[in-house]
Amino acid sequence: MKRSQILGALVFATVAFTACKNDADFKTTASGLQYKIIEGKGDRKDSLKNGQVLRVHFTQSVSGTKDTLIQTTYGKTPMLIPIQDVPPGEGDYSPIEVLKELRNGDSMVVHMLVDSLIMKGLANPTQLPPFIKRGEKIGYTFKVLGVYPDGATANAENQQ
Repeated sequence: MKRSQILGALVFATVAFTACKNDADFKTTASGLQYKIIEGKGDRKDSLKNGQVLRVHFTQSVSGTKDTLIQTTYGKTPMLIPIQDVPPGEGDYSPIEVLKELRNGDSMVVHMLVDSLIMKGLANPTQLPPFIKRGEKIGYTFKVLGVYPDGATANAENQQ
């Protein structure tokens, strides 16, 4: 069962990257982060507020000469992400920049260019793993499983 969940996460990441190869479909933040939100069936009216918590499954992979899955929560406990205002400059070039745009049921694909991470001082080229090369993209996919009013409620739900 666990093998099929990991395979499913890898297929999801591959399909997300393949479906989103056209960067014209992506929005770009002021810092240059590329992202695309795939709207779920949740209510679009209510925006996320500070203190709320997202419960998500995510994958992290490298897209380049050969795609590599780095980590995933599929088949494991989902990740909890608290929503909070990020001071200007602190969340630049990070998925944190766009989390408030998500709603329950949404998915998001984020591309971070390795060259931009190096240029912005967020990655040291001499300390990158050997499978991550200049010119490649580090991709994240997020699937929102729930939105909770606070951390205690989210933790209780995550324990079940």
